[in-house]
Amino acid sequence: ICLSGFAFLAVLYLDKISDAAKGDKTTEKLVAPSSRLMVGFIWEHSFEGAVTDVAQLNASHPCTTKFVLGLVVVYMLVWSWRDYILKKAMQLEDLKKARDEAKKKHDEQENEKKYNQGDRSSEEAAGPSPDMGGLAPEATATSRYRMSRTASAASGSH
Repeated sequence: ICLSGFAFLAVLYLDKISDAAKGDKTTEKLVAPSSRLMVGFIWEHSFEGAVTDVAQLNASHPCTTKFVLGLVVVYMLVWSWRDYILKKAMQLEDLKKARDEAKKKHDEQENEKKYNQGDRSSEEAAGPSPDMGGLAPEATATSRYRMSRTASAASGSH
């Protein structure tokens, strides 16, 4: 109980340090792992004490009892980790990949828009192209190409 109270106070203190250093990611990177490590040691100590006390109740085979209880504790922890923590971590990883792909696609679309706007603004400054039959600059490159090919085919020259 004392260790849990100490852990609570330590996490509270570390949280106040993190809040005091607003915007400083270095403090945040130090606080989270240190608090997790501290809580992990406290839980390890608690489980070790509980398993040892229960194993001593079986006076004939305390080592075997401690080993079996250790296996039970490991099984329960691994099962919980797999069903809850690992599943959530995998979901978050999938969300991160989807977010990164969406951001990449969005950036590509923005770059394409900027590129197309750059082409359009240079075409607008130059005015309609006389070799394209006086097409307006708003016409797409594909439609200008098709119209010029149609015009050259109609005149009989390629």
